[in-house]
Amino acid sequence: MEKATIKRQKIGQIAFAMFAIILFTALSFLSTIGNAMGNSKDIGRRASAIGRWTFIDPESGISRALARERARLYRDVRYNLSFDIAASADRLRGREQITFTLTAPTASLIIDFRDVDAKGAPIEGTVHDIKVNGAAVRDARQARGHLIIPGHYLSVGSNRVELSFESSIRAAGTAVTRYIDKNDGAEYIYTLFVPSDANLAFPCFDQPDIKARFLLDITAPDGWTVVSNGAIEDAQAARAGYRRVRFKETLPISTYLVCFRGGALR
Repeated sequence: MEKATIKRQKIGQIAFAMFAIILFTALSFLSTIGNAMGNSKDIGRRASAIGRWTFIDPESGISRALARERARLYRDVRYNLSFDIAASADRLRGREQITFTLTAPTASLIIDFRDVDAKGAPIEGTVHDIKVNGAAVRDARQARGHLIIPGHYLSVGSNRVELSFESSIRAAGTAVTRYIDKNDGAEYIYTLFVPSDANLAFPCFDQPDIKARFLLDITAPDGWTVVSNGAIEDAQAARAGYRRVRFKETLPISTYLVCFRGGALR
């Protein structure tokens, strides 16, 4: 009788231990699922944040994700560009105003602008005197061929970006090319932005689906003929030996279609 009682007690202890193990395993399993679901939500939030460009540095070039995001965010884009071309200079200097309508809040404004050094290696473009909606911007950054302006300068609706810039003029390897005629030594300047090199000449949203209106004026040496996409609006004397030619605003076009030529054209 005593042995039977002891045996029943042992069986009960074993059963309780097995029940405890099963219960612990079940609770651990449920906890793991809960954590996984929480992590999934966090991952989803992080992915969503990336989709809204809350990170700072985009990759080199223009990724499909960046292009899609900008096409979603920016409407009614206009560029007002002033180019200054000095005779025999290896730098193009300019002043720019970009206006656009922002459709939703964004963490940063990403504008494409890059340059190349004397050996053709990529470097960041030269920009200064940046303003957004009249406010001086001192915390803009440049990375991987992009100008990155914090989103707190922007507002949903109309926005205006103003800046000065410089870009390279070379015999080859740049978007703005110089040609010297071997017969008479005449100098010619011309652009070729296809397919994605407008951002080597001036800061822009350099993707074909963000079409914009362009208003250009070009200061060039007296005696040069200067042409661009639009018809000439007027031409006036600038500094000594130079004149400023202003062109009519274009219809909406892609950045790679913008062009200008200058020199002893006939």
